Amino acid sequence: MDVMHTLGLNTLQFTLMEDAGMIFSLDEHSGKMTWNSLSSGDGIPQPQQQQRHGRNVNNNRYTTWTMDAFRAVVQHASTLNIQIIPEIAMATRGAGGWFDTGFHTACPEYLCNTATADGIGAAIDTTSSNLFLGIVSAVIAELYNVFDTTPYIHLGHDERQESQACYSEAGVQDAKLDLFETRIEKVLDMFHIPRTNVLRWENEEGKEYPVRAGDVTHYRKTVPTSTEARKKPYFVSTNLDLEQQTATEDESSLKDGWSIYQQTRTYVHDVEDDQLPKGILATLGGTTTATYWDQLNVKGRLLAFVMALRKSDEIYKSKEEFLVAYKSECSRLWPGMDCREGSVQSPDVARKRVERVKEDRRKSSCARKTHVKVHTFPKKGVLIPADDDTTKR
Repeated sequence: MDVMHTLGLNTLQFTLMEDAGMIFSLDEHSGKMTWNSLSSGDGIPQPQQQQRHGRNVNNNRYTTWTMDAFRAVVQHASTLNIQIIPEIAMATRGAGGWFDTGFHTACPEYLCNTATADGIGAAIDTTSSNLFLGIVSAVIAELYNVFDTTPYIHLGHDERQESQACYSEAGVQDAKLDLFETRIEKVLDMFHIPRTNVLRWENEEGKEYPVRAGDVTHYRKTVPTSTEARKKPYFVSTNLDLEQQTATEDESSLKDGWSIYQQTRTYVHDVEDDQLPKGILATLGGTTTATYWDQLNVKGRLLAFVMALRKSDEIYKSKEEFLVAYKSECSRLWPGMDCREGSVQSPDVARKRVERVKEDRRKSSCARKTHVKVHTFPKKGVLIPADDDTTKR
């Protein structure tokens, strides 16, 4: 956040849930939500006296936060003029994070199939009980209370087709997702949360369903092309993944500061003022260590991103012009630092991390949602009950 403040960035979207799990849980004693980092917890400052520790499904150490500790982080961000937008998931993509509520649709064969990329496709059973809606309502209310320095909340995806295999395995003929979304809209109304303050990811299936709780589309695969679409409130992150783009061989990847600058400026300088996005958000992976942060050259890459966001007459038309200004700005902000023209120190580091995260997510998805762990011993693909002592081998 200090780097964001230095660069003048004012919005941080914090993904609190995905198919592999969530970073908060319900405290069994107080009933209050606590925060549960699925990785090392080294990316955000934490009050030491309020930490509790455990192990996640990959046997990695995690830290549990009290709500007061997390509220302190939100307030610290506020002193730096940074708003933090919380992101959770609803009933389909990302819904694996709700597994601990006990309302997950039972489809172990699908979730543990090694051909299923990333474990995506988990789904919540929204038909057998209204109790899950109550849990979601409580979480939305508490998040909106804790993240009180932003008007926004992000409710994730609304894809449905990719969850059909899970529903079919569980024998669910109609998940009644339109009804569920309608009820979420009523929850938002109950807590006086305007739908114009609720973000949802662009539907990657190319579908526009009759009901979606949230009027703000957050694009990350395409961009709105029609005047009508651009005049609706939207955020954009398309082709701005500063980590994953370095892990590809694609010619369009963000290999250096100049390519980041060119990509970002299309969202600022090529759009009419009344059609500008509400927010332009570059993407970084989950919690990273200081070493990985440096290897990815986060400061230098964010600098190129910020230079494109500035509404000024200074638009660099060549890489040479850009690099002169870029190196000057880098030296001014961080004397002695080599911003490396906005490139990463070691693309292989980013590439391997992306591959590792993808594999860990798949294994975690299987273990958390089926109570089995995937082992390569005694033979590849063997499923062993998670509470079996043999899983310690």
